[in-house]
Amino acid sequence: MRYWRGYTVIEVMITLALLGVVTALAVPSFRELIDRNRLSAATNDLVSAFLTTRSEAVKRECRVSISRNGTWNVGWTANVLTDLAGCNSLELINHETSSAKLGVTTNGNIGNAVIYSPDGRAVGLAGGNNDFFTLTYNGQTRTVCLTQNGRPYVPKGGSCP
Repeated sequence: MRYWRGYTVIEVMITLALLGVVTALAVPSFRELIDRNRLSAATNDLVSAFLTTRSEAVKRECRVSISRNGTWNVGWTANVLTDLAGCNSLELINHETSSAKLGVTTNGNIGNAVIYSPDGRAVGLAGGNNDFFTLTYNGQTRTVCLTQNGRPYVPKGGSCP
């Protein structure tokens, strides 16, 4: 007797049905993973911009500001200020947010800009839990806190101490 090699139509249909069920269960968790990664990338961009601005203020011995582009949602720009001798105007960073779903808000104490002095300290920050940014993306939230001297960090608990 001769045996046929291969799969029957019923075996293929059962396999495809199982694959469809597994895919339907996996896709929502991948969406959350992608959203978390996008929020993490946006948070890292903001922290990196503050660290770069602070570093440039010390390196150039000039005051450097990081300011919003209209609103913090749209993006931010870091510029060397020309109010001290030997400081030439220069745009260091121009970051535009790439997603309309990303929301960036402040607690109101930060306002339009954060200015770093030549010694690396932020001018006019209250410190503690008074100065922070909240980033949101599709229901996910992360907070960036600024210390009294202007160092940015992301707290593990989600809120500034």
